[in-house]
Amino acid sequence: MYDGSEQKKPPVSPIMAREYVDSDKKENDYKESESVKDVKDVEKDGAKIEQREFTYDDTLINLKLIGQLEEDQKLRIKGGESLDIDTRYAQIFWRSLFGDSRDTTIDFISALVASARTHSHELLAKLELVPDDKDLLHKLNNITSDLNNCLHGLKKLKLTYKDDRVIKSKIKVIADKIRVISDDNISRRTK
Repeated sequence: MYDGSEQKKPPVSPIMAREYVDSDKKENDYKESESVKDVKDVEKDGAKIEQREFTYDDTLINLKLIGQLEEDQKLRIKGGESLDIDTRYAQIFWRSLFGDSRDTTIDFISALVASARTHSHELLAKLELVPDDKDLLHKLNNITSDLNNCLHGLKKLKLTYKDDRVIKSKIKVIADKIRVISDDNISRRTK
């Protein structure tokens, strides 16, 4: 005889689904990645942020992708390691479910530019020791070119988020950093 004491399972809400996906993702995050050289938790203004260093190749790949952006296209972070242009159907739902936000994307781009600066400085230091090394010159030219092309995509991203003054300001700061790195690469290389 049925006494009605059997408990029904609650429906899965998007928040619960996200927690499930996030817990599943955390298990995969412990695997060592070849594309992200180093990930550190750094405290900034009382909050912990991830500071990443990307390999040279992954830095170029992500910079090239940003350079290909068009107006109204949004970026998403795939696997915590690389950027992709978000072409998913029902973007609002998926972006909310997986935590793809403007802020995390901007933080990722900022870390990417910092990594490009690190690679540029390493290449310039090596070129001071071996000024005629064609491979080093080629790598430095590639990173400088991709940084400059990235500026095009950042302009498009600013247009995508034209109503968000904070994001537009953050993008402008990143663009200014890119210009400084690029100018430094060119001026130090021609000395």
